[in-house]
Amino acid sequence: MKLVTVITFSLILSSCQTFQKYTLKDTGYWKNATLAAGEIQLEFSKIKSICNVESYKLPIPSPSCVQPPRKSCAGMTGFALGLCQGYTPKMRCDYSSVNIAKQARSEIFSSCMQANGWQFYRNGIGGVFEYIAYNGNYKFFIKLGSVTKSGNMYSAIIRQKPKNSSGAIHQGMYVFNTDNNTFKVDSESYINIPKGSPAEFLLNRIKDYNL
Repeated sequence: MKLVTVITFSLILSSCQTFQKYTLKDTGYWKNATLAAGEIQLEFSKIKSICNVESYKLPIPSPSCVQPPRKSCAGMTGFALGLCQGYTPKMRCDYSSVNIAKQARSEIFSSCMQANGWQFYRNGIGGVFEYIAYNGNYKFFIKLGSVTKSGNMYSAIIRQKPKNSSGAIHQGMYVFNTDNNTFKVDSESYINIPKGSPAEFLLNRIKDYNL
């Protein structure tokens, strides 16, 4: 119960945007539904090059590094003194700005790909999950083939992952009632969908699927 409540609050309190995570790892694939099979590879190479150029317009800063002070060699003699005098402490570097810039490049690339009709699909356990949204703390994936509609009710299996890659991955059945603008996760009670919340965005994305 507590787990589902955490998921629900994250959908209510945070703002959400579309974002396709770009990766060179074998964790998914790009797809453009408007292209014929014989066109995909060539067109993908073209747009990938264009979007790479756009993303690389953002420079990656150098890490912030400091040189730790040398240890005192006072009182040492002979071999020990030689080792002490010849030792230089390793630089200590803060890569925070580097990581932020790399993430920004990734977002620029992904936005460029999406703007040109490409979507990123991620292979997940028990099916294929499409990366559809993110907020300040989480990324959201929808399981392809799980979206259903019955009257005013929409449902889908949605996976929620922390953006920083640490922490637990949550997955559940999301059910939306468009008559009274409420939703629930698994067996939780229905709650209102705040305007501009991730829950509202996820509902709109679910409606985009052909049912």
